[in-house]
Amino acid sequence: MVYSGTNQEITPLSNLRLASITKTLTAASIMKLYDEGLIDISDVITDNIPGTDKSYIPNDVNYDLPFKNKITIEMLLGHRAGVFDVTNTPIPDSIKQPYAGITYPMYIMETLKDSLHTFDFDELTGVVAKNKLYYFEPGDGFHYSNTGYHILGKIIERVSGVTYSEFIENNFFNPLGIKAYSVWEGTDTQIPTPNIQSYLQIDGNSINTTIDNMSPNVADGNVISSPEEISKWMKLLITGNAGVSKKSIDRMIQMKPGDKVQNLYGLGLTLNEGLGYGHDGAHNAYLNLLRHNPENGVTVFAACNFWYIKDLYKQGFSLNKFAVDAVKIVTGN
Repeated sequence: MVYSGTNQEITPLSNLRLASITKTLTAASIMKLYDEGLIDISDVITDNIPGTDKSYIPNDVNYDLPFKNKITIEMLLGHRAGVFDVTNTPIPDSIKQPYAGITYPMYIMETLKDSLHTFDFDELTGVVAKNKLYYFEPGDGFHYSNTGYHILGKIIERVSGVTYSEFIENNFFNPLGIKAYSVWEGTDTQIPTPNIQSYLQIDGNSINTTIDNMSPNVADGNVISSPEEISKWMKLLITGNAGVSKKSIDRMIQMKPGDKVQNLYGLGLTLNEGLGYGHDGAHNAYLNLLRHNPENGVTVFAACNFWYIKDLYKQGFSLNKFAVDAVKIVTGN
């Protein structure tokens, strides 16, 4: 279900930016490799990939992360590794770098005016490594981290031997017949038609934010799809029909306390009472919620294509209530 504040022709097959719903694909990729014995999610990221003499992360300066010898793959999946997020958290003012005080992608795209710059995993994790940034020691808390998922994206590539985009296309999109796009070049700024345009509401003005460089968000938020197609994905995943074993799905849905936004979080999935398992997504005026409830078989997708920037948290709460009310109507409860 999609609400548009503008005069757009929107259908269940209209494309939009899924933002962090992408994380379910990344987590599923890790768990599929786990099912195949190519990864052990209990390993620390400096361990060797099973059966090889190659470590999960490169042994170079870009991955010389604080506490890297204590960070497990499972911690990264659950945002419990303390990895500093260079895309969401401004670099501390205490860091003697030209990008101090803002997020690293904002510095590159806005301060340096390089709006089509192609970011990659090495560059983004390199900022964390160079400046020794972290939130807490691994396992000591919960902090949502896109950069943690960039590390997972790198692991997927090193284990599989293909790019992140190729992996999810070859293992999920194509076999399951899901129409979706994993954009990764800085010049991949458009959304395939038909699409849903997004708008930022600031001081009574409406700013179109649809065109965007998503290369800072590969593996954490770069996938584009439609409400119908991504709802199909979530149902297949939660019901164990997406190519990930039921045993691994059961592990993904084991919830632990999160924060005020992600109240409960497992491994790439969250849980809402009455809605089921899934993920939220927010990026540049798109606000999405996707859940599947295995108890009643209902999948719900709700989205806004605009942000009221002064009260975004309240807007997210309202979107959740809208989804809950819709499910109650469908189920009669």
